[in-house]
Amino acid sequence: MYALASQQDVAFLMLLNFSFLEDIIYNGNALSVVLASRIAEDVREMPVISDVVEGMHWQRE
Repeated sequence: MYALASQQDVAFLMLLNFSFLEDIIYNGNALSVVLASRIAEDVREMPVISDVVEGMHWQRE
């Protein structure tokens, strides 16, 4: 699902849902990520709230 998320910048609202169905440890759990994706930035940030993962970063090529 995409939606405009900013009045000044070009950004989209991203909603990502992950369901763990057949894992021994995380069976039945889900992870949801909600972020504003700013398209014009070289480095984008995808914050994930968890005990293990603090955030994922990637460089646009």
